[in-house]
Amino acid sequence: MNILLDLILIVSNSKYPLIVLLIIINLIISGCGNKNSDTDNFVTLMPYSISITQNGDVFLACFKTTSDIYEPLVLSIFLADSTSGSEIQQQDFQINSDYYQYLEFNNNIDSILLITGNIMPLDSIESGYRDQVVVNMVMASLDNNEIWSEAWHSYEYFYVNGVCFDQLNNTYITGYNNKEIFDDNNNKVNIDPDLRNQIAFLSQLDAYGETVWSIPYNCISSDIICSVNDIYIYGKQITTTSRTGSDSETVEDNVCNIVRVNNEGEITAMQNLECDGVELDITDMTILPNGFIFSAINSSSDSTEILNGAGYNYIIQTDNNYNINYYKTCGYNEGTIHDSVATSDNQIIIAGEFQGNLAIAEESTGQPSTSHGNYDSFIAKLSETGEVMWVRTWGGENSDRISQIAIDRNDNLYVLGSYQAYDDDVVDLNPGSGEYNLTDSHGAYISKFNSDGEYLWSFVPN
Repeated sequence: MNILLDLILIVSNSKYPLIVLLIIINLIISGCGNKNSDTDNFVTLMPYSISITQNGDVFLACFKTTSDIYEPLVLSIFLADSTSGSEIQQQDFQINSDYYQYLEFNNNIDSILLITGNIMPLDSIESGYRDQVVVNMVMASLDNNEIWSEAWHSYEYFYVNGVCFDQLNNTYITGYNNKEIFDDNNNKVNIDPDLRNQIAFLSQLDAYGETVWSIPYNCISSDIICSVNDIYIYGKQITTTSRTGSDSETVEDNVCNIVRVNNEGEITAMQNLECDGVELDITDMTILPNGFIFSAINSSSDSTEILNGAGYNYIIQTDNNYNINYYKTCGYNEGTIHDSVATSDNQIIIAGEFQGNLAIAEESTGQPSTSHGNYDSFIAKLSETGEVMWVRTWGGENSDRISQIAIDRNDNLYVLGSYQAYDDDVVDLNPGSGEYNLTDSHGAYISKFNSDGEYLWSFVPN
C-alpha cells in the first residue's frame, strides 16, 4: 500500500489529468485512504489547486475518492480564512464524466472553470468504429451559479493541458488532438491536424464562452500563463508550423520551448531556452516586471549526462529577451521544484520536494538539510540576484510533497501539499520551534508562512 500511496502523491502533482485518473482508479480498487466510519469506505483527498480570492480568502480544490468503485469522483472546494486558517466554506461537486480534464481558478472574478470529458456512442459515424468525445466546460461562481458553459466534441480523443485568464475575462485554452474539434453549434474550433497526425492548439474564448480564434502548433505543451497583453505557452520542444495550400505544404517549422502569442492570436516570439547547452523541458513559468523565472528539467535521455553534472532540476531567471541572469540546479535526486512565485519586490520563492540532502539549503545555513524519510517538502526564498535568503523544510518518514504555492498582496505564502502519516509516522508541518503534528492519516493541507519564512498556521480539510 505504501508504494501505491507514493504513486498517488507523485501523480497528483502532474499536469496530465488522464494519468491522474488511472492512479485514482488504482486507488479506488485497492481501498486505501482515510476511513469513513459511516460507510466503512476509505476516503482520499488529493490536492489540486490553491489560489487567493479577491477578498483575501484562500481557495483550495481537492479531488475526493472512496474505496467504493461505484462512487463517482467528487470535487471538494474549500475556502479558508487567511488570518486564522479556519474553514469558511466547503462544497462537494459530483463529476459525472468518463475522464477528468482540467480545473482552473479565475481570481479576476472568483470563479472556477471545470473541464470534464465523456465518450459518447454515436448512432452512426463514417469510420464505423470510433466513439465521439465530448468535453464540457463550465465557468461557475463560488456559490455555484453558472456564468457560462460550452461543449466541444471530436471523433478522436483530445486533451486540455493549460488554462489562463486575462484581465478582460477572456479564457485561453491549450491542448492537443488528433482530429477536428467542433463547438455546440458545430463550428470548427481548431485548425485541421497536419500529416504528423497530432496537433496542439491555443484557443481564445470570450467572457461568454464563445470561441474567438484558434492557432495550431505541434507537440504537447506543459501549460500557459497570461500577462496583460500576451499569452506564453511553455513546455517541451514546442514546434510551431506555418502552412499554405495543402496540409503537406510546410512553409516554416520552428522548434522552441516558449511561444509568445498576443491577444489577437498572432505568434510574436519563439524561444528555445537552454542552460549551458542542456536542453530543457519547462515545467513552470513566472512573469517578472523585467523578465521571467522558469522551473525546468533536463530533457536529455542520457542518464549518464545527468548524473555527471549536467543537472536535472533548474530554476532560471532571465530578462525579457530570455538572456539568463542566473540559474541554480538541484542535481538529480536532491530536489524537484514544482512551483515558483514572485514577491512584490521581485524576489522569488520556490517550492518542491527533496530526498537525501538539499544542497540549496547550505547556501543560507552553511549545511545541507537532510530529509527525514522518503521525500520531504521545502520552500526557499531567492533574492533578485539568486542569493538564497532562507530555506524551510518539513516532513515525516514517508512521502510528503508540495503541489502548488500562492502568494497574497502582503507577500504571505500559502503552500498546498500532501502528507503521509501512517505506520506510526508523525508529520510535523511546522518547520520552526513549534509543532503541528499529523498522525494515522494522509491527505491534503495548506500552510501559511510570512515573507520571512515564519510558519503561521496549517489547515487540514476533513
